[in-house]
Amino acid sequence: MLLTFEPWCWTAELAPTVELVCEATSPRAGWLEVEYSADAVTIYAWDACVARVLDPNGQEVVSLDIRVPDFIALDESRANRDRDAAV
Repeated sequence: MLLTFEPWCWTAELAPTVELVCEATSPRAGWLEVEYSADAVTIYAWDACVARVLDPNGQEVVSLDIRVPDFIALDESRANRDRDAAV
């Protein structure tokens, strides 16, 4: 089975008995969205996240520490800038 963690495009091939824990944190409230198919699982993070993948013993497999863009803050900034713009 192919595991993909987005938006980092981190992938791993999982044997039938392999277990991994995927977690994410962000200053914004949110949750991981998970899509399943017969041969793949894709996990999507939300705004401003960093993530990591752990083995069942809690050992880090990978740190996905490039923060997801905070699109909500960008939209808010754009709205404030457009409202205050000189005409």
